Amino acid sequence: MADEHTTHPVRAGEPPVAALVDFRTGFFRCLTGWADAAFELCDASLCAPAPVTSVPTLSLEPAFCRSHGSLYKALSLGRVDHEGMRDLLVVHRPTTWPAVFAVDASTWARCDAETS
Repeated sequence: MADEHTTHPVRAGEPPVAALVDFRTGFFRCLTGWADAAFELCDASLCAPAPVTSVPTLSLEPAFCRSHGSLYKALSLGRVDHEGMRDLLVVHRPTTWPAVFAVDASTWARCDAETS
């Protein structure tokens, strides 16, 4: 599954710091358009001392080293390579975690239907 967006799979016994560096490198590669600012925005949201209640306040976090204008440009012009992100998450998923599958069981109202 590894491609240009992912690096090596997490190996048993790999130092946690190496796995984190590897994941962050792959994550950065999945960001397109204003990737530096988007990456710092993610860091700012993770490093905030309290729950984030306002996106503009993230520009005040020390992890976000750019101007507040860069925050807005990262949000409006930045993109995520979804396939690359999916592959990255699969590669870095701990093997000890159980298999989890998501199922959309939402209903769609059919007001005019005789039966549904």
